[in-house]
Amino acid sequence: MKEIIGIIRQRLVLITSMLKLVDEQKEALKHTDAKEISRTTKALEPYITKLGLLATRQRKLLNNVNIEDWLKQQPDSPEKQMSLSLLDKLMEQLAQLKLKTVVNKELLKRDIKYVDYNVNVMTQTSAGVTYGTSKSQYGDGRPVQGVSMFEANT
Repeated sequence: MKEIIGIIRQRLVLITSMLKLVDEQKEALKHTDAKEISRTTKALEPYITKLGLLATRQRKLLNNVNIEDWLKQQPDSPEKQMSLSLLDKLMEQLAQLKLKTVVNKELLKRDIKYVDYNVNVMTQTSAGVTYGTSKSQYGDGRPVQGVSMFEANT
């Protein structure tokens, strides 16, 4: 039981730290600060790895039984109550993380649309994510003005 409590606590600490980074990422996305977005994204990666390792350890320890089900089967004790309380906090934090991640995903989509719009304005074409036209007046995917924005000798 003590090992399960330890795993839950470690997961809770990791998720709490991730929430702070996701908040920083949200602010960076709002201000389109590419360096900060990159920093926060890279900073989140080790947390995700550690959570994966903890989940694997938990599965092995519980023989692939769901932690809630496993705790329900345990006799009443202060440790069981502590585990349930920590697990409730963890679930609340996970729900917050999921919500904030959805918000950041929408902000990122907005930023991508903004970049696509600016590329379209600069090239006077209709560009997709790969910055190529689907059909120009030539019908062959060349830019409408006949010159690619990436050609240096124009």
